[in-house]
Amino acid sequence: MENIPEWLGAGVLTAALAAVGYVLKTIIQAWLDWREAHRTAREERVARLVGLKSLLDTGKVSFNVQVRHANDLYDVLRRSQAISHDLLEGAEGFDDSFARAYDEFTPDQKELHEVIRSITMSALRPTNQALLEWLRQDTFLRAQWRDQGVLGDLAKSLAELEVHLILWLAKYDMWIPDDPRHALVFLNDEKQHGVRFPNEIDDYVRKALELKTLGSSSKSAAPQGGKL
Repeated sequence: MENIPEWLGAGVLTAALAAVGYVLKTIIQAWLDWREAHRTAREERVARLVGLKSLLDTGKVSFNVQVRHANDLYDVLRRSQAISHDLLEGAEGFDDSFARAYDEFTPDQKELHEVIRSITMSALRPTNQALLEWLRQDTFLRAQWRDQGVLGDLAKSLAELEVHLILWLAKYDMWIPDDPRHALVFLNDEKQHGVRFPNEIDDYVRKALELKTLGSSSKSAAPQGGKL
């Protein structure tokens, strides 16, 4: 080292410090980029999950209002002196009862039936179409079916929901547009035309929104020093 010119030693040291600085800067920038991507991914997935929750809430409220009206109409028909009880005997569920009594409806009963039918056509159908479109655009949550926690439960419920929606829309197309006697599209009633709606999905969505790691997959990890 005694034979190395002073100017050369200083130059080597400067170059070494510059190299170390460059490496540190690269590592820090890589970590910052990863953190930003991680944050952005989580925000996007949270936003989509909030959108799913909104659609599920809309469908739930619409369905509950419709069922309340259907119960009211059914009770009115059962008490009505103008409707033959033989007509309703053996009916399989609300919609079958309404279809049988349709030609005997009073103006008030027909109005309530039209309200029930309009909820199917103008609230439930577009909501279910939007839910199915949401599912088809999802590239993250349905892929978490191997997860042992809430994301795995949610993934399985989303798969069940997709089947339910496809069958619901198929029955709607056959059942509603060309037959004013029908007002309801039920899949898990007495007729068993399809599969049930996965009611537990609301709880899974709520729990998923509470996760701090929603934006991370099991393969996502922060960049490590020395592996650039």
